[in-house]
Amino acid sequence: MPQSNKVIQLRRQRPAADELASRMAITVRTQLSLLQGYADIMEGLSPQLTKQILRVMAEKTRELGLTLQPFVEAPQRHGRRSGITVASGRGPAN
Repeated sequence: MPQSNKVIQLRRQRPAADELASRMAITVRTQLSLLQGYADIMEGLSPQLTKQILRVMAEKTRELGLTLQPFVEAPQRHGRRSGITVASGRGPAN
């Protein structure tokens, strides 16, 4: 007696890497927006307050760099490059 196929095909789950990348993209957008807000606030402030805000911005930028580090290192381990060049601020960009 033939068996009937009563299995319902469920929607395919997104791979964990895609989910991680999506969450990281949201984090990056949020951090960049926050940095833009700090830059907007700085306009017209005293040098002392500007310096304090720049310290906060530096810390947030460091956090952002740490968040993105796995994505920067991953292509290099596999011998591929993304084709995106980021200036480091440590001299002229090539």
